[in-house]
Amino acid sequence: MKHIFTVIIVFFLFCPVSVFAETNEISAKDMAKKWFEKGLKYDIDKDYDKAIEAFTKAIALKPDYAYAYTNRGVAYHNNGQHDRAIEDYDKAIALDPNDAEAYNNRGVAYGVKGNMDRAISDYKKACDMGNELGCRNLHEVSQNR
Repeated sequence: MKHIFTVIIVFFLFCPVSVFAETNEISAKDMAKKWFEKGLKYDIDKDYDKAIEAFTKAIALKPDYAYAYTNRGVAYHNNGQHDRAIEDYDKAIALDPNDAEAYNNRGVAYGVKGNMDRAISDYKKACDMGNELGCRNLHEVSQNR
């Protein structure tokens, strides 16, 4: 009887902790989404430093948030930080190999840096995945070579 009573007490002591941990995980996802949405707004407003900060906070809360890496890459690119943009596109692609937008955007960054072979490779990959902008970029670069 004493053993059963101990098990019941232990169960009730630790049960709220697991429920609380689950709630924290949900709220971290929600907070990541809110920071992501703020980042999008800052990017639209061309406040790239604040966009980068917001996307970074989203990533800190949800490190596997591939689309946050893609969009932070856009903000880095728009801010003239092409190497950092490429790093973020690499991370987005590692997390989600089907992110055609990240391939296209990485191609743009490589193109700006003058690495046309890498740009063409990324545009082709994006186009093969059905990304229309990737197809247009591939076509444009191919015509200008």
